[in-house]
Amino acid sequence: MRAAFTHSLWLLAVIVCASSCRPAHGPRDAVPTVVAKLEAAGTRAFYRFDDNLSKASTLKVRRIVRERGEPLSMKVTDFVGWTTGAASSRTAVESGRLVFETRDADTLTSPSTLSIPVRQTESLVIRMGGAGTDKISVAWRGDSSEEFQADAAIDIALTSGEATQAYEIRVGALRGWSAPNTAIRQLRFSVPSKAKIAIESIRAVSRYERFMAHDAGIVHFALNHDSRTCLFLHAPGEVHYPMRVFDGAHFAAGLATLDAEPPVTFSLSVRTGATESSLVQDEAQATMWRNVSSDLSAYSGQDVEVTIKAECAEPGNVLLISSPLLYQASAGRHEKPINVIWYIIDALRPDHLDAYGYSRETAPVIAQIAEEGVRFERCFSSATWTKPSVTSMMTGVSPLVHHAGMGQELPHDGLALLPQELRGIGYTTISVTQSPFGPRNGYLDKGFDVVAGTGIGPMSSGAQSLLSVPRDRPFFLLMHVLDTHPLYWPPLSFMQFRAEGGRLGPMDLYDARIGWADSNMNVFIKVLRDIGLYDHTLLIITADHGEGLEGDVGGLGHGGKPYLSRARVPLIMRLPGALPAGIVVKDNVQLLDIGPTLLDIIGAPPNMQFQGASLVGLMRGGTAAAFQARSLYCIGQQPEWKGMAKRDWYLFDDDGKVGLFHFPSDPGQNHDVAAQQEAVAKAMADELTRYAAEQEAVRNALGTEPGSAALPVDPQTAQQLKALGYL
Repeated sequence: MRAAFTHSLWLLAVIVCASSCRPAHGPRDAVPTVVAKLEAAGTRAFYRFDDNLSKASTLKVRRIVRERGEPLSMKVTDFVGWTTGAASSRTAVESGRLVFETRDADTLTSPSTLSIPVRQTESLVIRMGGAGTDKISVAWRGDSSEEFQADAAIDIALTSGEATQAYEIRVGALRGWSAPNTAIRQLRFSVPSKAKIAIESIRAVSRYERFMAHDAGIVHFALNHDSRTCLFLHAPGEVHYPMRVFDGAHFAAGLATLDAEPPVTFSLSVRTGATESSLVQDEAQATMWRNVSSDLSAYSGQDVEVTIKAECAEPGNVLLISSPLLYQASAGRHEKPINVIWYIIDALRPDHLDAYGYSRETAPVIAQIAEEGVRFERCFSSATWTKPSVTSMMTGVSPLVHHAGMGQELPHDGLALLPQELRGIGYTTISVTQSPFGPRNGYLDKGFDVVAGTGIGPMSSGAQSLLSVPRDRPFFLLMHVLDTHPLYWPPLSFMQFRAEGGRLGPMDLYDARIGWADSNMNVFIKVLRDIGLYDHTLLIITADHGEGLEGDVGGLGHGGKPYLSRARVPLIMRLPGALPAGIVVKDNVQLLDIGPTLLDIIGAPPNMQFQGASLVGLMRGGTAAAFQARSLYCIGQQPEWKGMAKRDWYLFDDDGKVGLFHFPSDPGQNHDVAAQQEAVAKAMADELTRYAAEQEAVRNALGTEPGSAALPVDPQTAQQLKALGYL
């Protein structure tokens, strides 16, 4: 039963985008909804071994510190002998940084005397800032080559401004960082145009470095594009947890090792008095995650000592145990835990969905979900492109507070993320994303047990991370698909929409992408039904931003200024037994409201950081005057580009040049009535100015320094950014 469930749950994400055949036109056959008895979050006991490591009674480890060669660590005093390709470019040491300034495209090359060990290097961390260009290429030459190779390089998207940022290049999958090379001898930086680059330091990070300071600890560890929060333990070693076992306790975890040799066996045992019973023994592998589980319900109510061991014939390896926990199984319980799936369809605008009154039947599956749940007529994104929008969804604050994608890459370390809240009340938290701006190792991943990035194309093996989710344990799954993004050309079977004359126009292609997204959604929903999760899962369907189409004010695409075509997004929620069916909410709402609403629905306490409001009252028929009167904001790609919705008005602020539009009668933003509605425009403009100042004050209270983590750079993300036009 367990195997059947986990295999199905894996498929749930694997095949979201895999379908390339159009289903029968029109909505799927109606399936009777079974209203499950739902339980509030936090009512089931759980115990996380990683979170309780500091409370472990004893820790016995034979740890060795490996000598794998001296890692490279270059600061300004080491930047001697670096040369430019063009005589017109200059290099100089200024304010503790190596400055590389060019008049055109050029290169900066190190001496050929570097010695970066290939096998044991996990990443290169480069601290630098730049002006005049938004990207830089870093190339390397190994000791088996005399020349730089064209494919031994990676592009880095630079943050705007000259502020120094750390970029961490994950080298494991890069060409040249394996045999026949034993060391990297030379580095080269390339800029595509006139630029000024200031390099503060370059450091090679050993793959053993983060494990060497402690016998055991917590790390994020990536294996096959599947990054997990792990308890690590040097082998041989063991850690003992004294506890009282709660009713229905079951153990679950994933296993891997840092190296293939020497082999490591994981074991789990329980001691009661003088008797110790072994419950699990399994060999971990360095090439894949291996999931283990065990039933501890026989020890319910007893004071025991649970021991986790990493057994190894000789010291030298590290056991990685992903999200080890005890959870309370469903045996004897009639209520169902509320799972949460937040499904983001990139660049999906509501006015091209038949659920929102569009003349074409582009998305019958989404339309039926709307009929079975609640549809929000007017929902606004916080930003016009993915990075700031997703960051706002996860942090619950305005882009003017976190500034991700607006001059810095990482939100402030002091901002909590929604998955942290959910993990803290017993949810397994998972992110499966196609977007390079979604959670990944080192970026927006705090609180996620599993982060799987799938790259360009259909959801793939990264979704195997869902195998670790027990069926009777609540989970939060963040999914972000790119089906409707301009990058994709949908299968021909979806291109049935044509403008007059049979020509396939940009709008027809966009509608075809929506049809493809809807078909993939249909497969996703079917798997949810098949494994019995659909009717006790809160399903939230939305987009990160809209999309400008042919003929729209502001032109094609997204990002840039907050035109209504880019600011408006769909929002649909479904959960039988908790939310009514067939309800349309016409009040203005925003993506920032999803976090508070989600917590309210599952019965979790509110998070005071979140700036949105719970929409539960509106969905259940309430009409709050505060909702009708409140103002909502969308920030463009630059902080001086702002939009504001209030009642039926939309204010468009283009760096102080203000336009006012009557949203119900002018959704295309074609008729500026600021002159005729001068008092309304002035009042809204004044309010927008106050709002921007208030958000800046919040940001200053946090501290304006960005997150301290290095920005991850890996070949998969670089490939995505290049394909999407960001590099």
